[in-house]
Amino acid sequence: GANRSSLFDTTGQILILFPLGCWFARHRDAKEMRWPLHVFTIGFLIGEIYILYHVFTNSVISLANGGGIGITGQLNLSIHCHYNTTGLWGYCFLFLCFYLAATTVKWLKPVYILGIIANLMILALSQSRTAQYSNCLAFGLCAGVWFFYQNKVFDKNKIQKTIFSVLVGIAVTAVTYFLTQLFYKIYLTVSGIEELLGKDATGRVFFDEQLSGRTDLWIASFKSMFVDARCFFFGVSPVGIYSRMEEFSGQ
Repeated sequence: GANRSSLFDTTGQILILFPLGCWFARHRDAKEMRWPLHVFTIGFLIGEIYILYHVFTNSVISLANGGGIGITGQLNLSIHCHYNTTGLWGYCFLFLCFYLAATTVKWLKPVYILGIIANLMILALSQSRTAQYSNCLAFGLCAGVWFFYQNKVFDKNKIQKTIFSVLVGIAVTAVTYFLTQLFYKIYLTVSGIEELLGKDATGRVFFDEQLSGRTDLWIASFKSMFVDARCFFFGVSPVGIYSRMEEFSGQ
C-alpha cells in the first residue's frame, strides 16, 4: 500500500505538477493559468481566515465525517490532519502567497500580504517543528540569494558580497524564527488560553538537546542514502526505510 501510494503521488507530480509548473514559469502572465490560480488561492485564504477566526475565539469547526478543525489538547492546530501536515499546509501556501504578492497587479498585493500573515499564523500554531525549521532556513536562503544578485551592492567585490549575503541570510532566518514565536504569543494573548492554563502549560520548547531525537534519525537517514549505489540512485522503499534507520541508529 505504501509503495502504491508513493507511485501514485510520483506519477501525479511527474505527469501533472512538474510540466504545469514549467509551463507556468514560461508563461507567467498567461490568463489561462493566472486567474484560476488567483481564484483558487483567494478561496483557500478565505477558508484559512475562517479557521483562524474560530481558533482565536476558542471554538472548533466540526466536520460531517466526525473530524474537526481547531486547537487540540496539546495546543497545536489540527486542520483535520496531523499537526505536521498543518505545518506543511501553512509552509506551502506561505510561499505561494509570497510569490503572488511579488508578481501580481498592485490592487491584489494587499490580499496576498494578508495571506502571508495568515499562513505564518497557521505555521506558528501548528507546533510542527519540522515545518518551522524548514521555513526559517528557506527564508534565510531566499534572502541571501536575493541579496547576492542585487547588482548595486558590492558589485565589484564578490568576496564582500558573499559575506554580506550569508549575514543577511542568517539575520532573516533568526527574524523569521522569532516572528513565529511572536505570532504564537499573539494567539495566547488574544484567546486568553495562557491566562486560563498558565505559562507552564502553554510554553513550547523548540530547541532541546537532540531535537526530540531528530538528530539520530537525520544521521541514520543520511547514512541510508549512501549505504550502496542502489540506495543512492533509486532510494529506499517506504517499507524498507524503517529497517535501514533501525540498523544505523541502533534504536
